[in-house]
Amino acid sequence: MNKCAVLLVRNKDLISESIQGKTLFEYTMDTLKTASIETVYYCGNDREDDRLTVSSSYKELFNELSDEEGRILLVDIDYPFLCPETLTGMLESEGNLVLADYVNITDVFALEKKDLNHLDELFFDQMPFSDDAEKIHITDAASLAEAAEFERKRISRGWLEKGVRFEDPERVYIGHDAEFGSGVKVGLDVSVTGKSVIGENTEIASFSRIENSTVGSYCLLGQTIMKDSSLGNRVRIGSYTEITAGCEIAEDVTVGGFTSLRRVSVGKNSAVGTHCSLSFTRIGESVRIGSGVSAIDPDGGDDDLVEIKDYAYIGNNVILVAPVTVGEIAAVAAGTTLTEDVDDGDSVIGRTRQMTRKGMGLEYIAKESKR
Repeated sequence: MNKCAVLLVRNKDLISESIQGKTLFEYTMDTLKTASIETVYYCGNDREDDRLTVSSSYKELFNELSDEEGRILLVDIDYPFLCPETLTGMLESEGNLVLADYVNITDVFALEKKDLNHLDELFFDQMPFSDDAEKIHITDAASLAEAAEFERKRISRGWLEKGVRFEDPERVYIGHDAEFGSGVKVGLDVSVTGKSVIGENTEIASFSRIENSTVGSYCLLGQTIMKDSSLGNRVRIGSYTEITAGCEIAEDVTVGGFTSLRRVSVGKNSAVGTHCSLSFTRIGESVRIGSGVSAIDPDGGDDDLVEIKDYAYIGNNVILVAPVTVGEIAAVAAGTTLTEDVDDGDSVIGRTRQMTRKGMGLEYIAKESKR
């Protein structure tokens, strides 16, 4: 027999509110799916979802369904922590079940379809709750915050049981879709959200934020902001580093602290120094980049690219002006402003020769002191 449900919404302002990165709508739909509910009816045109069968009004829908045989669920998104087993038990039970002690079609029911148009005649049995979490009812911002805190603790506790080690489980924010390997260590006030995956035995320092990113195994992350990016295995990231906008960093790479990477790919065994600012840059394998290196685009566009090929060396405080390519086994001396390509195996220096003017410093100080 086809299992079906009607999705009810008491307050449409809450439908898109989220708990640990997952909306109340998604909580309810995922629960219905796990409970093997094949058809979900919804009244309104504000939701575009392939899982929904949309109807213009409850009255029209109830008139149509009441001619059919079998039982149906009426489920409100106000109860995000209902268990699939509870909903399945309601469908398999006899009589009409309601979640509240009053008749209101914006709660949760299991009833015969023929009774859809006679909700005022329902009688009340006890709901088959499996735990107290199912009783959490969201009606406003305060109850939403309480539910979020409950879910935060529940998610953290679940990962603790799987071998993830938190410095303080009360001071982490783990999203509903985040995944961790065994042996991961997480510091204080760390946020891991979206579809992030953290490999086994990786360490994440306090105050890091990771969103929709993949981190390999045996990595060591200092205080890091990471978004929409990926790290291979055994990557080391210094503190106060930002890695965003689709960066791809291969295995055995080191990135120094106070560095910003945006749309950067780094080949395996390469190293990027501290205080670097690189964007739209492709770095090969076994490349060494010193501290204070910048890649800039003079026209402010996003199409120009800096490419540094395998085994190249970039000295400290080099400015790479896109578009420019540094060839294999090439070297760029410290302090160079690079505006032209460097061929394979070549070395380049592009800075002004030092000039010394005897006594000029003393003259300047004497002049300034008279002002």
